[in-house]
Amino acid sequence: MNISSISNLAKTAVMSSKSTGSDKSSSASTSNATATLDNQKASLQKQLQQANSSGGDAKTRQAKINKIQNQLQTVVTEITQKQSSSSSSSSSPNIVDVKA
Repeated sequence: MNISSISNLAKTAVMSSKSTGSDKSSSASTSNATATLDNQKASLQKQLQQANSSGGDAKTRQAKINKIQNQLQTVVTEITQKQSSSSSSSSSPNIVDVKA
C-alpha cells in the first residue's frame, strides 16, 4: 500500500462514519415525528369517542364525526408513510467506494 491508498482509505472511513451519524439522527428524527403523530392519533380518537357520545343535532354531530375521521385517516397515513420510509432507509446499506 502506498501513501495515496492509505489517504483514500482514511477519507473513505471518515465519510462512512459521517454517513452513519446522519442515519442515526435521521432515524431519531423519524422516531420523534412518529411519536408526535401517534399522540395526535390518540387525541383524535378521544375526540371521536366524545363526538359519538355527545348529544345535540344529529346532522352537526355527524359532520363533526366526519371531520375527525378524515383528520384521523390523514394522521394514520402519515404514520404509515414515516414507518415505511424509515424501514426502507434503515435497510439500505452504506455503500463505500474504495479505490486502492
